Amino acid sequence: MNGTALALYTWSLSDRKLGRAARARASAAAGYAITLASAYLGGVLSYRYRLDTDHSDRSNEPRRFVPVADESELVDGQPVGVDVDGVPLVLVATDGAVRAVGGRCPHMGGPLGEGWLHRGELVCPWHGSRFHLDTGEPAQGPSTAPLPCYETRTRDGRVEVRRRARWRTPTAITSVEEASR
Repeated sequence: MNGTALALYTWSLSDRKLGRAARARASAAAGYAITLASAYLGGVLSYRYRLDTDHSDRSNEPRRFVPVADESELVDGQPVGVDVDGVPLVLVATDGAVRAVGGRCPHMGGPLGEGWLHRGELVCPWHGSRFHLDTGEPAQGPSTAPLPCYETRTRDGRVEVRRRARWRTPTAITSVEEASR
């Protein structure tokens, strides 16, 4: 679309040089209309359909601890995909601890439950992005966005998860008086 708009603007410029003002205005107006349509389409594809953007889950759920799997289902070092009210997660048991991160790769939405661990990092099966299990941060691309992270606990043999807060408490502020300055 942008190429067509550029061609119409170029045509408009050549028409203006040749003294064809009405035709030049018409081709410039058509080029402008195509530019607007292209911008609208780009916005829809990026923001509504998240095409080629961060595909990680943006939900704040679950806010409370919810049971998602039996502890006996987890094999050390093997990712297990689970679903919590439509939100895909991946559980990984390593060294006696269970970690939980988002189940879709932010790059193109690959199913991380089908991935594997490489040197302690979760690998996306589609394009090879690797993620740190503790922070969700990408260790290697093509993904540049982090995975959502979840707190985990084990109760009565069941693994429970809840969404980890996205914001961090400021460590430099030690009192309300300092914060108001």
